[in-house]
Amino acid sequence: MKVSIITLGCPKNLVEAEKIIGKIEDKVELTGAEDADILILKTCGFIKEAIEESEGWIRRLIDLKRNGKQLIVVGCLVNRFGENLKERFPEIDHLVDLKGEMELNRILGLPPSDDKKRAITTYPYAYLKIGDGCDNRCHYCTIPMIRGNFHSLPIEHLVCEAKALAHAGIKELILVAQDTGYYGQDLASRPLLPELLDYLSEIEGIEWLRIMYLHPAHITDELITRIEGNSRICRYLDVPIQHCSDNILKKMGRKVKKSDLVELFSKLREIPDLSLRTTLMVGFPGETDEDFGELCAFVEEVGFEHFGIFPYSPEPETGAYCLPDRIGPEKIAERVARLEELRDRITHRYNQSFVGKRVKILVDGDGKGRREFDAPEIDSLVSITDKTRIGEFVEVKIDSAQGWRLKGILCR
Repeated sequence: MKVSIITLGCPKNLVEAEKIIGKIEDKVELTGAEDADILILKTCGFIKEAIEESEGWIRRLIDLKRNGKQLIVVGCLVNRFGENLKERFPEIDHLVDLKGEMELNRILGLPPSDDKKRAITTYPYAYLKIGDGCDNRCHYCTIPMIRGNFHSLPIEHLVCEAKALAHAGIKELILVAQDTGYYGQDLASRPLLPELLDYLSEIEGIEWLRIMYLHPAHITDELITRIEGNSRICRYLDVPIQHCSDNILKKMGRKVKKSDLVELFSKLREIPDLSLRTTLMVGFPGETDEDFGELCAFVEEVGFEHFGIFPYSPEPETGAYCLPDRIGPEKIAERVARLEELRDRITHRYNQSFVGKRVKILVDGDGKGRREFDAPEIDSLVSITDKTRIGEFVEVKIDSAQGWRLKGILCR
């Protein structure tokens, strides 16, 4: 049996897909979509853009299905729309929600599999999903509806998975969840992320631990102390703020005020060499020119080394959907462009500051690697002209920097 798995969406989705692959890869032949008997599409569906991408892939795979293939659609899109997908796309053979993904063996006619094997598609780094769901209920977000309340995976489970990844040669673990700082609240009524980091940092072979998706309301002083005192934790934090205007934060239901953000980033900037990433939402209903100007000024003041910019996406199931004073698409596009210009300027300035310096690089592709200050796929990369091996750490001297790309010369 030939099976093709196509994965869309975020790193959390990728982890789930890798676990699916791990359960079946010894029992089937994994291949490209053109040659497969069975097509499995791991979907994303939390905003309109993600829905459109998933549905575009469904149509593409339906065209291939006319050659006698089976089409199985799994993941967030199924949780959000359920059987309505079959009404729109009757050619789909099976819909599998998030809870049913581990039952794909049965659907494929394969023997049950209880092993915890996981495929690795991102060597030499891997994502470690420490929890799922979300309790924050931000007014623009569909994640709680799709994935439910936040639930943490037990520490012993995560340590076991991390050890297996280290044994497979993984050098960098990237911790992900909808809200990593909330980890442990459902297990012990207190944050357990600092404790988890202690355990993970003891695993032989794991040299970098990277933390993504930290809600600013859940970054504790204990966590900050742990990050500063543990050399294996990358000097890099992803803290999505979405906005800084109290007017917009309240409408978003973000549970923080601007004063909280100012205090938090003041503390974080005390960590030497820390690189900060955030996410900004543009065009939320009621966002005035003053609100947007305040956001731009705050971004410059904090000096986020990296940030993603997303236009507000009105989703019918969310509280924000019925808010008045929607912003027109032209105004949103104009604001996105202004932030992109600001981002390019900040990124260029930051990368220029490394020219002439020696830095440690993890080689994660042919002729390229990353500093601990950059996450894969979304941040800057270092091109290396010298011969290197994927998975090794090397020291390079930064020779030049242009935008997102730096050039490094191997230190002999």
